[in-house]
Amino acid sequence: MADQHQIERQVPQRPREAELVLARLDAADADHVIAGARGQVGLPEKRRIAARPERRIDRVVDQAGALGRHLGAECRQRRALGLAEEDHVIAERQHLAHHGVIARGDLVVLAAGLQLAAQRGAGLRRQIRLLQGLPERHLAEIEVDRRENHPLARGPEIAQRRQSALGRPDVEEMHGLLGDLRGAFVEPGLCGPADLPQRLGAARHPHAGAAERAVLAAMQQQAHGGEGGVGFGHASLGCLFGRGMCQGSRRARAQRQAQGTGRRLWRGCRGTQGWRRGSGKAGAGRIARSKSIRRRAFRGRSRAGREHLLKRFLAAARIGQSPYFDRSWYVRRYLPGARPVFAALHYLREGAAAGFDPGPGFSTRGYLAAHPDVAAAGVNPLLHYERYGRAEGRELTPPLGPVARPEREGQQAAEMAVIVHAYHLEVFNELRRALEAFPEHADIYVSYPRGSKAHDEALIRANFPGAVPVAVDNLGQDVGAFLQVLERIDRRGYRVFCKLHSKMGDKLPAVWREMLLRGTVGSAARVAEFEAIFRDHPEVLLGGARELFLHGPSYLLGNAAALTGLLERAEVPPDVLESDWGFFGGTFCWLRAELVERLMACLGAGEFHPGPVQRDGQLAHAGERLPGLLAQAMGGQVALASCLDPEAPVTVLPGLPPEAPRRNIPMTELLGGLGTRWITPAVAAMAAGQAPGLGADRRYSPAARAAAPVGDYAILTPTGDRPEAFAQCLRMVATQSLQPREWIVVDDGARPLTEDIALPDWARYVRRAPGPQDPPHTLPCNVLAGLEHLSAERVLIFEDDDWYSPLYAEFLLPWLDSFDLVGLNLIRYYHLQGRAWKHGFQPAHTAFAQSGFRRGPASECLARVCRSENDELRRQGLVDRHWWHGFEGPKYLIQDHPALHLGLKGGSGRPGLASGHDRAEVDYIPDPEGAYLAGVLGPDRVYYEG
Repeated sequence: MADQHQIERQVPQRPREAELVLARLDAADADHVIAGARGQVGLPEKRRIAARPERRIDRVVDQAGALGRHLGAECRQRRALGLAEEDHVIAERQHLAHHGVIARGDLVVLAAGLQLAAQRGAGLRRQIRLLQGLPERHLAEIEVDRRENHPLARGPEIAQRRQSALGRPDVEEMHGLLGDLRGAFVEPGLCGPADLPQRLGAARHPHAGAAERAVLAAMQQQAHGGEGGVGFGHASLGCLFGRGMCQGSRRARAQRQAQGTGRRLWRGCRGTQGWRRGSGKAGAGRIARSKSIRRRAFRGRSRAGREHLLKRFLAAARIGQSPYFDRSWYVRRYLPGARPVFAALHYLREGAAAGFDPGPGFSTRGYLAAHPDVAAAGVNPLLHYERYGRAEGRELTPPLGPVARPEREGQQAAEMAVIVHAYHLEVFNELRRALEAFPEHADIYVSYPRGSKAHDEALIRANFPGAVPVAVDNLGQDVGAFLQVLERIDRRGYRVFCKLHSKMGDKLPAVWREMLLRGTVGSAARVAEFEAIFRDHPEVLLGGARELFLHGPSYLLGNAAALTGLLERAEVPPDVLESDWGFFGGTFCWLRAELVERLMACLGAGEFHPGPVQRDGQLAHAGERLPGLLAQAMGGQVALASCLDPEAPVTVLPGLPPEAPRRNIPMTELLGGLGTRWITPAVAAMAAGQAPGLGADRRYSPAARAAAPVGDYAILTPTGDRPEAFAQCLRMVATQSLQPREWIVVDDGARPLTEDIALPDWARYVRRAPGPQDPPHTLPCNVLAGLEHLSAERVLIFEDDDWYSPLYAEFLLPWLDSFDLVGLNLIRYYHLQGRAWKHGFQPAHTAFAQSGFRRGPASECLARVCRSENDELRRQGLVDRHWWHGFEGPKYLIQDHPALHLGLKGGSGRPGLASGHDRAEVDYIPDPEGAYLAGVLGPDRVYYEG
């Protein structure tokens, strides 16, 4: 590679051998200065050269300027020959747009370019009059040095003296152009083109001169150059104007000249001496050297601060160029009375964070909700779309419009609105059944996240007939969706609103959702009762499930600060946070219209921002508690309905019911207790014969199976040589209130089970023939074989010789939504031949027969236990103890539960070897009359007696 120092020394000595010098500079990759400014130096020599003292870089800059002047004169001579070829200039600018740096004095240089174009173009008749409409007051606002030969000061004078083929542009448009130059870049003297080049390009006229078209094209290329756009210098402009008709052999010269200008601009960015006196003859060079301009722009800023400022300037300019940014619309909507010149910068710095839309064709919240990676990166959405999203094919999300009410021909307008957020598809059936309880005169709106591949309007209409589908941005969870719907519908005339959603989560979501639906909706009679209360009792502001109306001060958690700020907007003193107020955990509730209006005055849908959902402390969690706080502050009352007793009337109370705990109970414990309180009366009624489900009603029927609800779970049953016991097991499985999707039966008996019992078609039979290598207790072998055939995520163990309540799966499965391994802690045993019973209570594990698990870490741990060569496992099959003790993932032993399982010992078939099978064990309690067995099994005792 040629020596760079020698090349630099040769430049001033042999200026007329320009082509040779430029060729050698090109070989040495002389754009190292520009590359170094952007941190993209790729060669060691580039890094070394870029690190040279400042004076050497200045000398290179001066030398490049000398070359530029020489080439400009030469190209003007070429122009006289009529060799016009603007395409070369455009191609050169496209190349440089990816290798240069952004300029600082672009407004000054723009004016210089206009003057040069007038002087060196095709004649005065082709002058550009783009500064014609600028009044003096706008010129005064640009705080730059107004010297006698300042091009910006002379621009209007030149424009008024001559007529141009371009004609006079609209005055207001020109005001906006100049305003963008100031507003997008804020700092006086650091103005650069925002959407000006784009507009100049649109104003190109077919009769414009070659030089005029060249500068317009060059400015367009600068506007689209991103952070790497090359700035204009007067020398490079002169070279471009004069060489607008260069042949292909002159491309390299144009590139080198523009790169030299880029070096000078880069020097100015660093706060050094800027452009040198010998860099050109035009007045723009002297103005750009003005220290006052640089001082005003970078006063008190470090180098990092200057770089940050420049990036912000460029980002604002890019936003202003976007066709989706409408400054007039933006100012009218969000900044009434403000000047439009600052609209792009305001949207960059504040507007996007506040959820403002840049124009009627682009939704800030919608774009961030549709693209979570952009939200996580904290990038301005419109800026991201213009820089990357458009090229990546990302979907645009226009702002959402108003939603029309359901059409009711000849009917009175509805006074009740039901707003449902349908997010989780697996809950749609439950929500649809709940909506059937509402009267026909209620308006039902079902919101869904727009942009989701799993949701669309057709899906909502198919699952919720008669409802109005409402697409919303996926922000703020169900609270954000509720507020979005409220903002877009016509709320006039509605007396009461009912809020529902597809409640999920990691805290017993099935139990939580069921309890909320029972208390808030329940039956048609309960809905009518709520409607009557809100119609006849204006003091009632809130309503919902009694058992889930929680003590607010105990459940503030990390939401106190957010709630305090929201209450200040409502002019409510923060002391109300310490009062005896309540809120509905899960946000299923009824709200009076007055409370809704107060709520919307405190919290807007635009305040929710994209991001990962957290357990607590987000604005949505504060919004969950806010209706209860506002109702308390407004002196309203609350209507409460029991979710445990569907026949109980709805009661009106001034606040929290007296039995509500005034302490923080973990939601898993609270919901688990509600589940137990709900199912215990049903179990007792079955055992007493007061409810169907046991005895003669408990038999397998294909018709009953087809009519029963099927859950997404599997049952795993190991068996062998116990056909009589398995016949009862078939009865237990086939009559579960929630039927399994699959049943895996693993048989290792000497006689195959299928020779004695016909299995249903939805059961999968796995034959594991016994072998000489089998251990004395083959339970681990059978379990291991069954694990390979499971496809459902949730699995319950049903042992073939035990009794299970019809409600067993319905009770245990919800716990598997929150834990990987669950079980009933109290173990009940009954010895059929010895007529005795006993209870076992293990603090760290439970029986294998009353355990359930999720496929994943828990099933992998179970497989490891079954493969182990532990002697206790091989001889007694104590899988449960080793499994529960060895699994370190999320697991839970349910302490409080009714009699849903009974381990039967001493039955027919192959005897068991584990604890409890020996009647002689001292902890057995005699039951000669069978009272204990009757109390647990009820009518099912007939299958086990005699």
